[in-house]
Amino acid sequence: MRSFRLSLLAAAAALGLGSCSLVNRAQPTTFGPDQTWNVQGKDGETLVYATVNTRSFSEFSMDRPELTGPQAKVRVRSNIEPLLSVRLLFPGATPMIVQEVQTTRTDFTWNGGVAGRLYRCRVTPRAGQQDEWLIGELTRVDQGQDTALGGCTIQLTKAAPPAPPKKSLF
Repeated sequence: MRSFRLSLLAAAAALGLGSCSLVNRAQPTTFGPDQTWNVQGKDGETLVYATVNTRSFSEFSMDRPELTGPQAKVRVRSNIEPLLSVRLLFPGATPMIVQEVQTTRTDFTWNGGVAGRLYRCRVTPRAGQQDEWLIGELTRVDQGQDTALGGCTIQLTKAAPPAPPKKSLF
């Protein structure tokens, strides 16, 4: 149950169970704006996958109502605003990335083609590295029930374009 909480914290905020505020911060190196990642794993014999475009990230401070004390607040960054994350419950929704800033633990979450069925691939990037391929743990959540499915992979297929050169006045 605890394994899926971070991914659904954003959805909980949308349902009024938490609150969030937008904060601009530096981004960890692995997941940046304008990247495309392929995420895949197996649910039994069925391949489950998503293509995730990171677009841009925003950082949020989120309340975790199930905890008290300093752990009740966590800083996350995501490619989707928490209020829009509830759309994940329906097929065709944009996959979501939620990264806990302090630990860099990252959840790629997408709809499994059925209303209410979600898949989550959880990875922990190496600090200070630009990983292009990661291995994680795949979980299916269907009707609120978590089912561990084994391993999953995340592979960078399109890197962000290089920053334009700085223009000099001279």
